Amino acid sequence: MHFTLIDPEKSPGPRAAAIARAAAEAGSHAILLGGSTGISPEGMGAAAREIRAAVPLPTIIFPEGPGSLTGEAHAVLFMSMLNSRN
Repeated sequence: MHFTLIDPEKSPGPRAAAIARAAAEAGSHAILLGGSTGISPEGMGAAAREIRAAVPLPTIIFPEGPGSLTGEAHAVLFMSMLNSRN
């Protein structure tokens, strides 16, 4: 599977939608939305809405922290590294 990561701070609104369209045409399976620190829920939500309107792919938030969460995406990719001595 191929996921395309779009940073809504570096590629806001229509530019994010254009990147998502190109990714969908190239065969990407989903759009990850995140990357920059300090993105607001409003900025993340606006980017998610633009992308969802542009392509039929799942839009998945790749959050840098709780401040970048929004209900405008389809899902959240929460990564956690578990470590053990055994």
